Amino acid sequence: SCNFQNYLTKYQYVSTLVNEFKEEVLNGDLKKLINNDLSELISDTKNKCIIDKYVGKINDPDMYLITQAIYIIVWGDIYELTFNQLGSWGRTVDRQYSFRGDTMNSFNSVYGDECVIAKRYELNDTLMNMVKDYHKLYHSIGNFIVIPNRMNVNSKRANYYSIQDFYDSFIGVIYQFCYPEKNTEYSVYYDELSPVLEKNKEYTAIKFETWIEKFFLESYLANGVPFNVFGIDLQMRKKEYIGRNRRSKDAFYSKDEYVLLAKNYYEISKQIIDYRAKKIVGIIIDRVNEENIMN
Repeated sequence: SCNFQNYLTKYQYVSTLVNEFKEEVLNGDLKKLINNDLSELISDTKNKCIIDKYVGKINDPDMYLITQAIYIIVWGDIYELTFNQLGSWGRTVDRQYSFRGDTMNSFNSVYGDECVIAKRYELNDTLMNMVKDYHKLYHSIGNFIVIPNRMNVNSKRANYYSIQDFYDSFIGVIYQFCYPEKNTEYSVYYDELSPVLEKNKEYTAIKFETWIEKFFLESYLANGVPFNVFGIDLQMRKKEYIGRNRRSKDAFYSKDEYVLLAKNYYEISKQIIDYRAKKIVGIIIDRVNEENIMN
């Protein structure tokens, strides 16, 4: 049946949905979720009924219905997640959702829609192949996370004029929010993010270190403190890409600077995604198996 409405409100259907996804999309192997584009996995079935069933009402891979089910299985015990608490962009006309899925390390913010930024910098074939490889990787499960999102934390994190979608900076702000007495380079974003973070008690309800551990974010820390994972100075990140002048500033990435960003961003993001994917899929397998045994 194409009717996926039964899955929207009842927690007991979560494992059923994931089990059916395993058989109908992954040919019985949940490990196929590792480092594979979720949208491609679903669309490759070429079955509209299956596509509708697992995509649901929000056509965004980090908020597909199956992705929401995975959030509930992996992190539901931390935030007491249900489908009713998860929604796109934090709000609709008549309500505000507490949580949403988030794509951690963006593609378009660095390489541009359809690689337009990378093409403008005329990257060599090796780097362009990296960019194309990342396009197949960034919508995989290891790059997704669920975040408390009241007042649209997600949009503040991705703000073009400040954090600019860099997830290491966002984690730095969370650290600064949890430890306001400590002075870090991420304090420059604090005034903008703190008002919305204050509307989401979950960010301080558990220790920062526990949040890092539970969401497999260790790669963003050095000696327990957030650091510049991508090796791109925060001042350099404020520059504009050539061919675009939305900031109305004179400072643009040079060819060498952009090559460094394109290379580092790919290599580090790939490592992070692979690490998190294996952790997330391991939990899914364990918890789905537990549910099957109980039933």
